Amino acid sequence: MDLEEIRKLIDLTEETGINELEVQDGDKRIKIVRTASAGVPMAVMDNRSVDAPVAASDAAAVSAASGTGTVIRAPLAGTFYRSPAPGEPAFVEVGDTVEVGDQLCIVESMKMMNKVTSDVAGRVLEILLDDGTPMESDTPIFVVARR
Repeated sequence: MDLEEIRKLIDLTEETGINELEVQDGDKRIKIVRTASAGVPMAVMDNRSVDAPVAASDAAAVSAASGTGTVIRAPLAGTFYRSPAPGEPAFVEVGDTVEVGDQLCIVESMKMMNKVTSDVAGRVLEILLDDGTPMESDTPIFVVARR
């Protein structure tokens, strides 16, 4: 699925008033949800994780505590946000327990808010980025100790 196809899907939801649309193309899945509060479509994308030990290229970004955890990486380039809106509580804090599917953060990309969920169950060991940090795809953003 390329960016133009995703844009067409977003346009389709806006033109037809559809509140939720989910499309799967092979192993890639995108779910577009129009929220009533913001009126901005939110795309839910599968994120990727890499089991520890962390690759040497990530060593500067990930501390020694991640040697026993799973690194949750950004599914796309954009801006990292810890909470759903300014002034609201963060989705997760260090020490929180998360389940598979729990929302960890939002990545804003091209004016779309992309929900990032955990694909592992465990305890959040580290949050590697500050709120509002621009990042590239595949950037390490969380370290979760698996249960």
